[in-house]
Order: sequence, then C-alpha cells, then structure tokens
Amino acid sequence: MSENEDNGIVLVTEDNFMSEKERQWLTGDPEAFIPIESEEELKDLARAARRTLEAFKTAFPAQMSADEAKFVRYLRVERRYSWREVAQRAKDQFLWATWQPPNNQLAGILLCQCAAARFDEAWTRPPWN
Repeated sequence: MSENEDNGIVLVTEDNFMSEKERQWLTGDPEAFIPIESEEELKDLARAARRTLEAFKTAFPAQMSADEAKFVRYLRVERRYSWREVAQRAKDQFLWATWQPPNNQLAGILLCQCAAARFDEAWTRPPWN
C-alpha cells in the first residue's frame, strides 16, 4: 500500500511488479478518479467487480491455449509486467480477448492465475508475484 501525501489517495495492491509509472498514474491526478459518494455505491462497484471476476474465471481457462499460457508467463515472470500490462498485451494478442478496458487489472490477475495453473505454479508466489 502506498499513499500520495499531496492528495491523500491510498493505493492498495498485491501487484509486486507494478511500475513506478503506473503508481504515479494511479496516485497522481485526483481529477482522474470518480469519487465514491456512499457505501451503497461502493457495494455496487464491488458487486460489478465480482460478476466480472466470475465471468473471467469461467471463460479464461476454457479459452487459453498452452502457447497463450507461455506468453502470459513470459510477460509476468520474465518481463515482470504488472497485471494491467499483462492484460493489455494479451488483449493485443489473443483473438478471444474482449475485456474492457484493455488494461483491466482483473483480467490480468485471472490471466496470470490461469497461466500459472498450467505450469503447476502459484500465481501469488514467486516467480509470479
């Protein structure tokens, strides 16, 4: 977790490979964010994220080929790309990739989870994270 002292934005992530550029983008401009005005609004966003995550959990393992899993592993493990960067590169390469935005963090997480499983590795542990 990091906090930008200028604007009080707190960034919470388990992504150990996030670049400094991404951190700056995520914490640099308070105008780039949509304020969450209520607990109910936050819950609505969490429910939408859960639905998206569940859809990814169903679709990704069924669609990811062995070569695509190798590509995801290369991006995350060898190149040390963040989850957002993995999602962006996969969206550019995989014909079945339809998520939005292209750098969807949930997509990147699930891509890494699926690819790691193909190698009998844990996506939450080194060398994945």
